[in-house]
Amino acid sequence: MTLEAIYFIGQTVAAIALVLSLIFVGIQIRQNTSQSKAEAAEAAHRAMIDWYYHQTPETAAIMAKASQPGVELTDTERYQYFSLTMPLLMNFQEAYLKWMAGSLEESRWLYWDSFITIVLQSSAADEIWDQRKTHFTPDFQEYIQTKMNQREGPLQGTWQKPFRPSEEQVVDGDAP
Repeated sequence: MTLEAIYFIGQTVAAIALVLSLIFVGIQIRQNTSQSKAEAAEAAHRAMIDWYYHQTPETAAIMAKASQPGVELTDTERYQYFSLTMPLLMNFQEAYLKWMAGSLEESRWLYWDSFITIVLQSSAADEIWDQRKTHFTPDFQEYIQTKMNQREGPLQGTWQKPFRPSEEQVVDGDAP
């Protein structure tokens, strides 16, 4: 075997090793992307679970009162409602940003979108949004404003309102 043959064999082995390493890197990137998406979804849902775990009978009463049509909140209740709703809006924005970035799956985003719709039915939510919308990203501000503009009828309590998917969200023609 000549030196030239050994050189070409070495070059061939190096090229094959390079291709295999690129394939390996591609597989690793795909796995990391998948894992990142799962972690983003988990973080978004963990934030909401934490919000729920910190609820008390008093906070539940404020949220229920704020969702009733025509009921005025006292200054103290308005502040309590504000303290409860701002973390929700921050969690909504984080979920929205993850969804827009592609790290939160559409099926999980539908939960957030329907919950946002329910929260925005309260006239107290309008007041908070008007006062604090500048604390959020322009894209999220536009999304919330669009949701508010799409509301039908008078603002009213909807905490018990069942979620009904739109026609595009119904899979195989079967509504829940």
